[in-house]
Amino acid sequence: MVRIKRVILYVNKIILVGIILLLPIFSIIGIVSLNFNSDLAPIKGPHELPALPLKDPPEGNTLLLVHGYGLSAKIHYEDTYTDPYIISFYNSVVPIDYYGDVPSSAQTYSLGRSDFDFDTPIEDIALELKNFILNPNNSALFYETIDVIGYSIGGLIIRYLIMNYYEEIKVANLTFENVLLIATPNHGAYHLNGLTNINVILFAVLGVLFCLVLLFSDEEKKMLRLVSILLCFIAMIFVNIILGSRILSVQAYQVQFGSDFLQNLNTGDETPYSVDDSPPYNDINWSTFRGQGGGDFVLERLLLFFSFINEPNDGMINVNSVPLGDGAINYGPYDRNHDEMVMFDTSIEEDRLYFNDIFYVLTGQSYPP
Repeated sequence: MVRIKRVILYVNKIILVGIILLLPIFSIIGIVSLNFNSDLAPIKGPHELPALPLKDPPEGNTLLLVHGYGLSAKIHYEDTYTDPYIISFYNSVVPIDYYGDVPSSAQTYSLGRSDFDFDTPIEDIALELKNFILNPNNSALFYETIDVIGYSIGGLIIRYLIMNYYEEIKVANLTFENVLLIATPNHGAYHLNGLTNINVILFAVLGVLFCLVLLFSDEEKKMLRLVSILLCFIAMIFVNIILGSRILSVQAYQVQFGSDFLQNLNTGDETPYSVDDSPPYNDINWSTFRGQGGGDFVLERLLLFFSFINEPNDGMINVNSVPLGDGAINYGPYDRNHDEMVMFDTSIEEDRLYFNDIFYVLTGQSYPP
């Protein structure tokens, strides 16, 4: 009887060790998936064509759309480039796909770099986007005045492009007028930066200690073991946030708070060529849009509870990370999560009211009711 009890206890410990070994795998998957939505773009009803065009749309203008991390122009911008009022206002709408595995379509344009993936530095994508804009074969796509929307890291691509290549673009007689950065981690994604987040480190250390208690505590102390299981689970998540800051993709690493990329990007004027600057360096109306809707699934909420404490966020980006300094108009925070910041189904009242602000910045007009 004693031998059977020992065998059962031994088996229980093996199972617990297995659980502890598996938890890092699941937590890594969860962390990596924070900005990966493998679902297809939601199916929306067809837009009704407007009875009348917008008042006095300008001639010679383009809307350039740059999507966010891990996905595509179709998923992030289909609501935008199929909107009838957007189509009637712009001479051309150019949604860009920069990942190599997403081909061009009838409505979207690939940069054509099959080697571009999550480990392609943001700088390289910005350079390739500049080459795409200035490529003579693409001259029919781009009119004299260009408005730009960058979502999530798409906004960082746009900022780097303007900072380093805007003079070349101006030489080609192209001008950026309105630049909108939506849910862009201009100052970093805090919860990915495990090595410098004291909350993450603290909970990881405490949780590991409870993992040890879980392994070696008396089986009869069931409440202690129950608490230990919970804290052990939390610990594995945070241990892997720390590890994840070393093993995530190049782009995910670049958007961490305090990364070399962001330090270089934010050194000096955060809004170059702003309308507040002196001529001829005053072309651009900079705007940012931020959300505070929190995460939309349990793991996000658990991570953000410990990483952000009570700081508002959109489930990915802290609200204080998005705004830029002098030279930008910073909108929000809106009660929307990270994904919802680019959901513009105008048949839904809440989406239409939010999109109205973006539409007004682009066109100077309210979105038609």
